[in-house]
Amino acid sequence: MRDRFYRLAADALEDDPRVAMVFAEIGVAEMPQHPRLFDAAGLRAAVRGADVVLVEPYLAGTSAAEASAAAEHRAAHGLDAEGIRASVVNFAA
Repeated sequence: MRDRFYRLAADALEDDPRVAMVFAEIGVAEMPQHPRLFDAAGLRAAVRGADVVLVEPYLAGTSAAEASAAAEHRAAHGLDAEGIRASVVNFAA
């Protein structure tokens, strides 16, 4: 089943220029090289300041934490330690 998933994913990347994929390091190693195939670091670099749509074909919600961490979601919304500290300081001032 995993091999079939990697074949279908590679085909989707080749067939549709709107498709980009993010894989864990182990998954990236299973895929052929492609400019729209990213690991966490590649995603951060590629989408800084852009909107991202996450599509999970199965097991909905299982990728949300990884994608959020990769896109630095907490920091972007001031929900990391530095952002919370700044909010508290501003409120107390």
